[in-house]
Amino acid sequence: MPLLTLGDSHALFCYAGVADARIYWRGPVTMHRVARDGISSIVPGNFKPSRDDVVVLSFGEIDCRAHIPKIASGRQTSTRAETLALCDRFEKAFVQFAKKYPARLAISCVIPPSKEMLLTEYYRSADECFEDAIAIRDVINDRLSCIAPLIDFRDSFRSVDGGLQSEMSD
Repeated sequence: MPLLTLGDSHALFCYAGVADARIYWRGPVTMHRVARDGISSIVPGNFKPSRDDVVVLSFGEIDCRAHIPKIASGRQTSTRAETLALCDRFEKAFVQFAKKYPARLAISCVIPPSKEMLLTEYYRSADECFEDAIAIRDVINDRLSCIAPLIDFRDSFRSVDGGLQSEMSD
């Protein structure tokens, strides 16, 4: 039962230490992109999972950190509304992907936010941005857990304030 990971940098960095894992890092690809174009649009030619393989998809961190606040600001909507809409689109893409790849599928959690990586330009303060970053991730992780089994290791990375432990950040 090989483990395959597919997705953004977290598909690499969160699973690189797993013995015999086959990692398909597709660069800084977003959940938005795979929700729009389909997960299959980023699958490399050598990605051929079998029915017995476990495939863990990893998307969403870039969306949480940068795209959702920007889109919500541009559309004059809430980040919650944009987050839920993104999850709806991603779920449709996931269903299509599952039809094409009969492996056992799971989704990797989106890790807590790093205070150093936040784009505060869409907020009144850095604190407001940080609180919203946590809320966005919580909504995405909750929704992802309804789509497929969620590989949830957030507690290993989370600090007491809900953000990423500083020693876990690069």
